[in-house]
Amino acid sequence: MIQFLRQNPALGLFILIFLIIRIFWSGFLPLMDFSEARYAEMARKMLEYDDWITLWFSRELPFWGKPPLSFWAVATSFTLFGINEFASRLPSLLFTLATAGLIYHWVKLPDTESEQHEAENQHNLERTARFAFVIYLSCWLVLHTAGAVITDPALTFSTTLVMMGFWRGVKHGEAPYTYLMWGALGFGLLTKGPIALVLCGLPCAFWVLFNNQWRLFWPNIKLFTGLILMLLVAAPWYWLAEQKTPGFFEYFIIGEHFLRFTETAWSGDLYGGVKDQPHGTIWLYLIVALLPFSPIVLIRALRKSGRSALKTSFQTNKLLMVYLIAWLLAPVLFFTVAKNILITYVLTGIPAASILIAKHVDDWLVPQRWFYRFVIGASLGFCLIYTLTYQLYIKDHYYNQKPLVAEYLELNETNPGPLVYWGDPLFSVIFYTGDQVVFPGPKVHEHYYDETHYHAVRNMWIQATESPSFFDRCTSMKYHGDYTLFYCPQTLP
Repeated sequence: MIQFLRQNPALGLFILIFLIIRIFWSGFLPLMDFSEARYAEMARKMLEYDDWITLWFSRELPFWGKPPLSFWAVATSFTLFGINEFASRLPSLLFTLATAGLIYHWVKLPDTESEQHEAENQHNLERTARFAFVIYLSCWLVLHTAGAVITDPALTFSTTLVMMGFWRGVKHGEAPYTYLMWGALGFGLLTKGPIALVLCGLPCAFWVLFNNQWRLFWPNIKLFTGLILMLLVAAPWYWLAEQKTPGFFEYFIIGEHFLRFTETAWSGDLYGGVKDQPHGTIWLYLIVALLPFSPIVLIRALRKSGRSALKTSFQTNKLLMVYLIAWLLAPVLFFTVAKNILITYVLTGIPAASILIAKHVDDWLVPQRWFYRFVIGASLGFCLIYTLTYQLYIKDHYYNQKPLVAEYLELNETNPGPLVYWGDPLFSVIFYTGDQVVFPGPKVHEHYYDETHYHAVRNMWIQATESPSFFDRCTSMKYHGDYTLFYCPQTLP
């Protein structure tokens, strides 16, 4: 590896910049409500409750919205590196790097007899593999998700492994890759559920149908033994989850994979967080996800030279081009009619986009000698935007409760007392206090009249409601993100 990086110093510099950007921000950024803090807190509860089967939304409510593989990874990271922001985000970074490694490995494998025997073609494959590796890691959605507590990097690693395994196993008849594909499908089921089967099954089925590749498909797919392998990987947890908390299977399969995407503001959602967007928004998300490359690719594709390059690729390697395009568009087409979507839903198609762009760098992007300057500059630009966004928006947002909790923890050392947060539960507060916080909801007036305690209250509530009588003895200690922390000392006997 050291020798390889010495021979490719620009690639080494890019990797170094990528790691610095992601490692720094992963350790520096506070965990924000809702998703990041919620997922990190569920992983923390996994350790606290010593329960590796059921995810817990709260002490009383199980979380049936996701399988556990990503949470297992975060909980393991907590065990190794302590419960902190960096440890919670480290698995996403590792899954992202592993996905980039898969892309590099897959692209450099010879795909035709000429590529196997001609040194020049092998050199071109190595070059394209490096480009695909770098393009994937410099897409702005990938840069972002590599440092976020979410399940999508793990899902993308699983689906990329499936797509690589299908191509080498079915098209080339390499049985170990076929079984790797089935095992990866099992991991996909443990990461986000049946959606992994859909996102991989759609492009693979289309490739077989469009190219009439049944003679390759049936003898190489290993359907019976492959299904057994997939079920051996995934089915035990699904069975245990249903036994431990009955109702999980119906909610997860029907609710999360059908009703969530077909019903606006799905009334059966136990956890909230519905994102109602206009139909077709996923296409806009794809363009944003592929920044900084998408505008350049779109402009070049509209030009005659760009279309000519694409046409030549189809003529010389139709099977691969159809496969990559189907892989890229599968999540976009599937979620086109859905309204409850997030930008991260397109992430599983980004590896295919990276390979497509890498194969047309000279036609669609900048000259090769400028390529690394472009991606390094774009990554630093992303870092600048990230920094400005944090300073201007995130730092003082009420979703960021870490400064207020830090103030409470410091005060609590000398004047111990419970922390009471008005309003709905905030997962970042639960995470940073180790679940040592009270959310009384509308019964706040009935709690803690005499002993020392602390109240965190949004200013809008103070102005809109009558303050409890015990507030007369409370002192404002810190204001942050529209919340004020009050210290209320014990009343004299």
